[in-house]
Amino acid sequence: MSSPPLSLQRICVIRLDQKSNAKVSSKKGIDMPMLNKTIIRTITTSYIIPQYPRPNFISFDLFDTLYTPKQSVPLTYYKIATDEFNIRHKSLEAINKELPIVYNEVFMEYPNYGKGVLKSWDCWWRELIIRLFQLERNDQKTQALCDRLIQFYSGEAYRVYDDVIPTLDILTRNNVKLVITSNSDYRVFEILKYLNLIDYFNHEDIFLSYDVGYVKPSIDFFNVVVETMYKQQYGKDAGIPDKTYRNNCFHIGDSHDKDFIGCIASGWNGIYLQRDENSYNEDLISMTNDDRMIISNLTCLPTVFQL
Repeated sequence: MSSPPLSLQRICVIRLDQKSNAKVSSKKGIDMPMLNKTIIRTITTSYIIPQYPRPNFISFDLFDTLYTPKQSVPLTYYKIATDEFNIRHKSLEAINKELPIVYNEVFMEYPNYGKGVLKSWDCWWRELIIRLFQLERNDQKTQALCDRLIQFYSGEAYRVYDDVIPTLDILTRNNVKLVITSNSDYRVFEILKYLNLIDYFNHEDIFLSYDVGYVKPSIDFFNVVVETMYKQQYGKDAGIPDKTYRNNCFHIGDSHDKDFIGCIASGWNGIYLQRDENSYNEDLISMTNDDRMIISNLTCLPTVFQL
């Protein structure tokens, strides 16, 4: 994509040397080429960064991109279980160790939060909580704990990153179309409302894996999104978006495999959000050796898109 170059000071130049073990496959079973993953960072005082033209739309991941838990999930599970329900047989250390294991186990057994298998998405989370704490399924306290944790993670558990609102304000003022693509269930709408983010996105521009039927990094997930947005712009009979259109659609997220690799494999342009606690809120823009962009904060975006 040709565009005027941008010369920045204190740019973090990144070279990616080792390949990720993740695979991105289509529903036809075709493995997509991998991007490199291991990051080696050096600081330079001058580097040429491309600026992109106005995008067809910018898509955002949610968890750890726009918002994040106020405290660790295992700690919250432990504190609510012990302080509010006097469930004390599971230590914080055990929850820290077992929660990711149980999560992956339940997700493998019931992919995409049980879509099409379980009665509803909240049944998936109840299954996770019951297995994690090894509780009796029909016990009244069990149901109350499940209700409490599900409700807590429907809003009050999260905080918005400081760079989010200023960036969304600038993008909105410049009439940039904003989209959400997330591996999530319907609680997203409550979370966005609670965090005062819902007004930045049209309801029809929020794409959840639970609705789409595919999970990132599947190229089928990103194909559903780009084809829907293309028809919004050009009409229901517009057909399939071509390579040029796809290349001017941007997805931004914190997961290298689910966000960065997934969207690029689908023909989109990806921007990898790599928040750095040691960057002291500096806006660092980096380029990989295959001309893909990495940013340290969302506040880089107005500069990237010349807004």
